[in-house]
Amino acid sequence: SEGYFLQGILWGKRGDLKKAENLIKTAIEMDRFNKEGREILLDILITNNKLSEAAEVAEEILALNRENKNIKSLLARTFVKMGSTAQAEGILKELIDWENTGAKDIENIKSLYAIYMQTGRVQEAEQLKERISELGVDPFPEGEKYY
Repeated sequence: SEGYFLQGILWGKRGDLKKAENLIKTAIEMDRFNKEGREILLDILITNNKLSEAAEVAEEILALNRENKNIKSLLARTFVKMGSTAQAEGILKELIDWENTGAKDIENIKSLYAIYMQTGRVQEAEQLKERISELGVDPFPEGEKYY
């Protein structure tokens, strides 16, 4: 399985994501606990806009490790792209750490802000923007748009 995995990575770096996807899938079939392979596959699927399959792979990864915040964040962004904003919102609210706001939290806040704007919840978006600015962070620089 490692040979398929390494070949998949090489083909991905060469830009042949279809071949990389097939090789990584073969490696995962041979080693169903191949977490790293699933994470690379997830990235390939999102890049190729195969969102339903990406969501399934993200759920598989989370079944192996429920606490993987990076995968939860990717799953939320995948749900946003799929139009499943309610699912994405729930994940993002769970992920944001208001006590120790870091770079990943800022990205998740931007995604949550975008959901509010996309769904016409402008007041909630403004409240979110105000709350983060109270922390002394400006995640919404002038000229940037998140929806």
